[in-house]
Amino acid sequence: MSEVTSIPFGSTTAAGVFLDEPAPAGGAKFSIQTKLGEAVVATFPATVTIPAGERGAQFLLTWAATGASVLQAQLTEYDGAAPTWPTGVFEIDIYGMAGDVAALAAVVSPNVMLQEGTTETLAVVLTREAAGDITVLLSSSDPTKATVPASVIVPNGSQYATFTLTGVAFGSTVVTASYSGVDKVSNVTVEPVEIAAVAPDELEALVLSTTTAQVTFEAPVVRDEVVALSSDPGVTVPATVTVLTGNQSASFDVTTVTLGTATVTATHSTGVKTCGIVVVARGYGPCGGHTPTILSSEALVPTILSSEKL
Repeated sequence: MSEVTSIPFGSTTAAGVFLDEPAPAGGAKFSIQTKLGEAVVATFPATVTIPAGERGAQFLLTWAATGASVLQAQLTEYDGAAPTWPTGVFEIDIYGMAGDVAALAAVVSPNVMLQEGTTETLAVVLTREAAGDITVLLSSSDPTKATVPASVIVPNGSQYATFTLTGVAFGSTVVTASYSGVDKVSNVTVEPVEIAAVAPDELEALVLSTTTAQVTFEAPVVRDEVVALSSDPGVTVPATVTVLTGNQSASFDVTTVTLGTATVTATHSTGVKTCGIVVVARGYGPCGGHTPTILSSEALVPTILSSEKL
């Protein structure tokens, strides 16, 4: 067999088997294998045939791993039949050379904050472009707080790949990306969804009537959220309103009692929001549909009839 000293990283090298004389009409067939117990540092065909009239034939060794190994070749057929003489085994040393292999460099971002029920896009970054698709394993130290997919693939020729982080519940967790013995982490903090507003900010309503206001959160809530309600004496509201899981808001009734102004306050563990109420008399103002007409002074002066007409 030809002498092969090295196989460059990620490439192929030609090797060959040879005879002392031209092969017969039926050719000469060799089996190729890695010596028992040796590491597999290259891939190659299982057999190689020298055509009739030729003294040798080439085959390719394709890099598979870094390291050293011994390759064996043995004549198994000569002119279409098993040889009738001892053929022996030919050996060569082969070397899978190390290369500039892509390694895991970072998870971007290393520190992440998101709200319950929301998502963020993170990325795994390599030290160089991937030579072939690379699978990076992902995990969350506490999936009850935030989750990630089991893995992400960095495509051939790319240096990064993105994946989705999902906030589950208030708390913290550590997301770990692993590839080829290297781990990189991102520290994740999940915040509760905050109360956003009581809508509308200002409300005008008729006295002794019932209207509707609404408590709104910044995103759909991941559990039932109870909001405490209170108001000034001029109006009444229920003690609480509940925003149900998966919803972002809930409505409640506001009942007006006396004329004037009042404030409705919504209190939650994440904040306090208010709504101003203006209570007007029935039949007046924009809510009543008309404004009273004030007559001129002339219209208020009575007409005095003459005595003749009396």
